[in-house]
Amino acid sequence: MKKKNNFWKLCIVLLDIIVIMGIATLSGVGYNYLKPFWYVKSYLITSIITGYLVLSIRNKWNSLYEK
Repeated sequence: MKKKNNFWKLCIVLLDIIVIMGIATLSGVGYNYLKPFWYVKSYLITSIITGYLVLSIRNKWNSLYEK
């Protein structure tokens, strides 16, 4: 049971990474044709912000779920 739980946590983490990269890519696509440097910068900023939000929501959900 414990191993299965860890497997699902790993799947959720991988899904989070895919979602974060997808959101960052979508937000950066508009800038790609204007300035490549700004595209990279916006990609990094968006991925960091989205990652932080997803992780904080995930941590709150886990703490509620464990109690």
